[in-house]
Amino acid sequence: MGQWGPVKRMWTCPACGARGVGCLGVGQYYCRECCIEFESTDRGWQLFRVGDEGELIFWKEVAHVPGRARLSQGGVGR
Repeated sequence: MGQWGPVKRMWTCPACGARGVGCLGVGQYYCRECCIEFESTDRGWQLFRVGDEGELIFWKEVAHVPGRARLSQGGVGR
């Protein structure tokens, strides 16, 4: 868990900035807007795309940003 804690403190997706984030399990979250799963690590957020058969495919890692979780470049490529 990083300095800024879990999604409960920010309530936005680190990929698209949407507020439609739900908890899947301990430290695992899902954004229903961009269909990305993510988890908090000591270094930041690990983001995963969900594959056609439900498997998680690593997409990228982003650093925790104070007060915001949004990526500066935004958008999710598919």
